[in-house]
Amino acid sequence: GAAGLAGLAARREPAPLQTAPPASGLARAGAAVPAAALLPRRARGAVAALFALSGLVALTWQIAWVRLFGLVLGSSVYSLSAVLAVYLAGLAAGSALVAPWLGRVGRERGAARLLALLGALELGLAATALAAVRLFPLLPELVYALGRRTLGHWAPFYAGELGIVALVVLLPCLGLGAVFPVATRLVQSRDGGHATGVGYAVNTAGTLAGSLLAGFALVPTLGVQSTQVAAALLAALLGAVALGLAVPHGLALARAAAGFVLGGGILALLAAGAPSWDPALMSAGVFRPSRMEGVRQKAGGARDPVRRYAHRDVTLFYREGLNASVYVSRDSSGRNLALRIGGKTDASTADMPTQVLLGVLPGVMAPPGARAALVGLGSGTTLSALLATGVGSVDVMEIEPAVVTASRFFAEVGRWPLADPRVRLVLGDARTRLYNARGTYDLVVSEPSNPWIAGVNDLFTVDFYRRVRSRLSPAGVFCQWIQLYELTPGTRASLLASFLRVFPSGQAFYLGVAEDLLLVACPPEARLSLARLRRPEVAHQLRRARQMGPESVAAWYACPLDSLRELARGAPLNTDDRPIVEYRAPRDLYEVGWRQIASVPGVPIPYAGWRVARTLFADWTPEAWFRGRARELVNAGQDAAAEAAAREAGAEHLTKLAADLESLVAEDRLTASVARLRREASAAVFAGRTREARDLLLNAARRKPGDGLTWAALASVQLTLGDEAGALAAVARALAVGDSLNRGDARMVEGLIALAHGRARAAAESFAEATRWEPQSEQAWLLRAEALLKARDEAGALAACREGLERAETTDRLGSLLADLTRGR
Repeated sequence: GAAGLAGLAARREPAPLQTAPPASGLARAGAAVPAAALLPRRARGAVAALFALSGLVALTWQIAWVRLFGLVLGSSVYSLSAVLAVYLAGLAAGSALVAPWLGRVGRERGAARLLALLGALELGLAATALAAVRLFPLLPELVYALGRRTLGHWAPFYAGELGIVALVVLLPCLGLGAVFPVATRLVQSRDGGHATGVGYAVNTAGTLAGSLLAGFALVPTLGVQSTQVAAALLAALLGAVALGLAVPHGLALARAAAGFVLGGGILALLAAGAPSWDPALMSAGVFRPSRMEGVRQKAGGARDPVRRYAHRDVTLFYREGLNASVYVSRDSSGRNLALRIGGKTDASTADMPTQVLLGVLPGVMAPPGARAALVGLGSGTTLSALLATGVGSVDVMEIEPAVVTASRFFAEVGRWPLADPRVRLVLGDARTRLYNARGTYDLVVSEPSNPWIAGVNDLFTVDFYRRVRSRLSPAGVFCQWIQLYELTPGTRASLLASFLRVFPSGQAFYLGVAEDLLLVACPPEARLSLARLRRPEVAHQLRRARQMGPESVAAWYACPLDSLRELARGAPLNTDDRPIVEYRAPRDLYEVGWRQIASVPGVPIPYAGWRVARTLFADWTPEAWFRGRARELVNAGQDAAAEAAAREAGAEHLTKLAADLESLVAEDRLTASVARLRREASAAVFAGRTREARDLLLNAARRKPGDGLTWAALASVQLTLGDEAGALAAVARALAVGDSLNRGDARMVEGLIALAHGRARAAAESFAEATRWEPQSEQAWLLRAEALLKARDEAGALAACREGLERAETTDRLGSLLADLTRGR
């Protein structure tokens, strides 16, 4: 708290004068005043109480700031260190600035001056803290701008983070630092060392109360912003009381009243003008380069791009919990949900394969009816998958209660997994639970968040894995999720080496598209039963993960754990005493994240063939394994891996199957080549080479006549070239395919042609069809409204604008049109 570095100032204070106090002033306070004291005993007690409450304010703000910048900068050790560095520097600087002045304060009217200064400092603290609240909505925009400038260079990025933190934290901390020596001098009754000890004691008592009150009550109840405002109002009250105490000790009543009125007016204006807290904006997570790139692509031209990007989604739930801020949103299409904890996406319906397979794979490999433990609830999807495999009781260990409430949004109707009688929810730290649990588990699944988050690294250390092993039964199965993205090879190697040190044998599964690695420690006799995968409950979960069937899990088998030793060779272990990943991973997040925007480098995970895999897949036929593997890999766009599976099937003398799989890969490669031609045509259009774009699209259409996207793009290009007949012919071909994107784009071209010929009502109908197929397209809604205006249907145009504002991804032009129409009325 403020008692830290600030206390040094009191020791620098010169010895107090030993002259007796004047007859007027202190003597009239009614108590004998020691020679070193400025105030009588009762007044010193009042100042000590104010000082303790000032410490409460200091720690309340500190906890609010840590939570604030955990959201804005990411909850890493570096964001925490940035807040503490600026906080402590401000305390030290504030004390250093005011301490020399104290030596010049004489005994005559000294108490009045110091009490007035204390009151002014507290009022100033309140004013700066309230003013800082107005900066909160700007912080995500500043982080985004900083990331766009530093472009993956860690040192300037972190320096910029310190600057952003200082905008909010520095001025209040200068005031907090200045309060310490002033209050210490006022409570002094003997020598300076005794006064410093008293100051430390009362201020520390206040900071302890502040940490408990803010962490366990204010932030979870009021939220970060309201907590800061409440603490600022308390500081203002302390300032008013200090000014009131100064009046009997020589400060003119008129001067005190003027200071109180002026300070109160400023504070009232600042409090009244505080912006509302915006959960979507503050949870935007632009500290990740991938999110920065998303903002650039979707809203980079807007004045406040992060706000525009964040408000593309609909907020469903937000709560500032005991440990983190939890946010659930739905995208404009209405199909995808996302769960963000501390601003970082921890689960989404777009990331179902990892969540489902994390429960299905170890659940099927464990014995039926296994006693299981799940570290981390998240969206609850992994728990649902685990229950579907037929396990017995499941202890779910979740540290943040708000996540439990948020998980309801991801549950299927009537299938909230926490309502299953086999499930017991344990709110608290997983390590503590595993240490104190009675008995053993047959299955443990660990799906924490990423290890760059402060505290989460404790679930990726050798010490944690040893604790898990101590709670596993002899034939128990342990599955650990590990990210491979946004990490350097050295950090990945440390994560692997730490796991392999405790669990040397088992199996590895690799989801290449997501770059997720599932490490399954299991006994040699463990099998991935196809019969259990075909259970209706498990098959349902696999469909949720968009898998083509139970056999498709073969696509994700990588190798035995032994095969990963080469990747981990020579890497330092990640331990509780030396948590190297906790300090490396946040830097990797920024540096590697920027490099991966341009191209996602493949992780060199070794892939084992059928002859190695058949021990694990003992009840599978080779045909089922190869077919399921190749089809799912093609479905995931991993043609090279699918082609390798086809070649291996040929080596196993499965000639017809190999030929079928090779044809499947060839078809997918054709689709990929057509998509490449469409991208080249799009670039040609933007460069003004429209005829070249037409030729590229005609080539793509000849290669794959059934590709509707190609025909829709060709229709638009033909219209640009003035070939209406060719455009309408391409529209007909696109509509015949039946894909939603084809239909939306094609209907817009159809509407534009109708509009060009004065058929406004027909055009509006075509644009209405386009909005039905592409409700996220602002262009479709805008064209629909404009066509209705030309058809003299102003009410219909207004309705189209309002509906488009609710459903489109971007709404700038729609908002402008609606404003014009409203003014016109």
